[in-house]
Amino acid sequence: AKEEQRKAEVTTQDSSHRPATEVINSSGRGKEAIVPEEIKEWNWGAFLLNGFWGLGNSTYIGLLSFVPFTWTILDISFWITLIPVFVISVMLGFKGNEWAWRNKRWENIEHFQRVQRKWMQVGVLVIIATIVSLVSLVLLVPHSIKVLL
Repeated sequence: AKEEQRKAEVTTQDSSHRPATEVINSSGRGKEAIVPEEIKEWNWGAFLLNGFWGLGNSTYIGLLSFVPFTWTILDISFWITLIPVFVISVMLGFKGNEWAWRNKRWENIEHFQRVQRKWMQVGVLVIIATIVSLVSLVLLVPHSIKVLL
């Protein structure tokens, strides 16, 4: 009987105490969320895909990166509009992980990191595709104009 009581006490004790290494997931709780140290790092996905990343991660401050492009309607130089976009992108790169953790519910740290890694991969692919397109355009357009003339 004493052995059964001891087993019951151990089971009760084990189920009522969390291991010291377990991290409580407070993601999605806004300012109340505790941001894990593991994710306080640069976010390439947020930097490269700013506004789109913001939509996908419930971090709507990223949408500010679209505003300067509307300035071109007001006849403000396109190149000048890139300055605030760059500033917003850098800000998202530095703080994006923290904001995304606070603004959206995640299963755990690994899930968060996996999703952010995918954003980074897509961002890199978009940059590569953009560079290839621009280089192709520069190389092919002059040739095409010569052929037409």
